[in-house]
Amino acid sequence: MRYANLALIVMIVGWLGLGAAALILVPRLVPEAYRFNDFYDYYIGSRLFWDGKYPYGVTADFLALTKTYGIRFLWATGYSYPPFLAMAFGPLLLLPPETAAWLWAGANLAGFGVLVFLVARRVDNRRRKLEVGFYVLTYAPLLYSIGAGQANIAVVYLIAAYLYGSAEWLRVVGLSLASMIKVYPVLFLVKDAVQRRFRFVLLSLVVMAIVMVVPAILRGPGLVVDYFTRVLPYLNHIFAPDVGNQSLNGAFSRLLSDPSQTALTVPDWVLTAADMLSLLAILTGLVVLTLRRRYEKTILSLIWLAGLTLIAGKNSFWNFAPCVFIGVYLLQRWDSLARWQRRLFIASALISNLLWYVVYLIGFDLVPADLPIPRALFVLIFSAGAVSLLLEITALLGMRTMPSAAEPDRS
Repeated sequence: MRYANLALIVMIVGWLGLGAAALILVPRLVPEAYRFNDFYDYYIGSRLFWDGKYPYGVTADFLALTKTYGIRFLWATGYSYPPFLAMAFGPLLLLPPETAAWLWAGANLAGFGVLVFLVARRVDNRRRKLEVGFYVLTYAPLLYSIGAGQANIAVVYLIAAYLYGSAEWLRVVGLSLASMIKVYPVLFLVKDAVQRRFRFVLLSLVVMAIVMVVPAILRGPGLVVDYFTRVLPYLNHIFAPDVGNQSLNGAFSRLLSDPSQTALTVPDWVLTAADMLSLLAILTGLVVLTLRRRYEKTILSLIWLAGLTLIAGKNSFWNFAPCVFIGVYLLQRWDSLARWQRRLFIASALISNLLWYVVYLIGFDLVPADLPIPRALFVLIFSAGAVSLLLEITALLGMRTMPSAAEPDRS
């Protein structure tokens, strides 16, 4: 046992070393990519929030701060998260932007190491530990989240608390804070309500309300109302055909756009309708699966995670970071998977990661005119993240089992 623990520690140190190398080297190797691009959006948004100015979008105030701080963006989209995150970033404003970014990245890298350690501990087989560790380490959305200073790395830890926490308060806090950063995790409460976990639903709603009230007190309720009634609906149904957008919204945007990928070939309401219909269809399917009670808790939660990620409006591939737990679970159960499930998982990992690394290295500005292939094939290729999640959902659906005594319901 002592040697096994030592071997695990050595592996963790090795993974951390590779992760640190990726954190430092990848932004330098990628053409025109500037380190911590997304973090600086949060930093400037937080500065505007605490200065009493409007934090959303690329406003004149945003551009003025960008110039003041000397920040260079690969692409500047402005702050787009709920007011809570802008408020929570306040302490980092005490540091210069680059120093704060490195502190944020270092904290995330340390959390990443803890995550790998905890995940590996759940695996008994030493070889499987290495496979799980390698999968987590090379999972593209996680690496990008660390290198770009993305908030999604924090969402990974919060979703982990919700999925695997043994204490109710930990699961409540994890889901509530994740919902106040990315919003779409709040739909997990539909699953909990269907499963009659009303106490958990009520506690989560109370915590979310408290989290929303604090920035409303500091900046007035108008900013919170503006985000949930104007900013969020716009972001959820925006025309965004760029390859970074890997939700169903991205696939619909690419399918319904002109060859230059700059404009829709149909009225705007068609894209909105496609988004809404897919949301209703997938959410209904998830509810039906839950009511049929044929899946153990972890499998059902992971199916929900994949489904909600697909319908989360404009959802970039690095927003898929929490979905790393799906691959980890399939690897943990590898020996009990059917051959077709293993093939689906391997295909999913190759389709999403390989394509993402290729696109990341050659640039985000590829359009159909650059590739002499049919539109449907283009949509499939450049919607690799969504395709990979659909493959993983299919593999999970094949693991149909009744709830087991070995995995108690922690409601």
